[in-house]
Amino acid sequence: MEALQALSKVLMIPPALMLIYDLCYFWFVKNMFKLQSTKEWITKISPGLAADAHTVFMKMGTLGPKIESAPACFAFFVPALGLYLLYRLLFLLQGGKAGGYKSRY
Repeated sequence: MEALQALSKVLMIPPALMLIYDLCYFWFVKNMFKLQSTKEWITKISPGLAADAHTVFMKMGTLGPKIESAPACFAFFVPALGLYLLYRLLFLLQGGKAGGYKSRY
C-alpha cells in the first residue's frame, strides 16, 4: 500500500513541472496564457514519438482524441490521482490503521 502512495507522489512530479513550465514560459516570455495540449507536449519531447502516440490514442476509442487535445498537465495528472484514490480506498477498507493508530471515523 505504501508503494501506491509513493508511486502517486512520483507520478505527480511531471504534471507539476509541465504546469510550471507552461505558466512561466507562456506568461512571462510569450505574454499570454496557454496550456499546451498532450499532442503538443509529445511532439515537443520527441517528434518521432508523436505519430506512434497518435495511433495509441486513436485505439482508445472516443476517449483518445479527448486526451490528446486536453492540456498535458491535466492528462498526466489523472493516473497519479487514480493511484492516490486507490490508496485511500484501500486504506479505508483496512480500517484506517496507520502505525497502530485507528481512526474514530
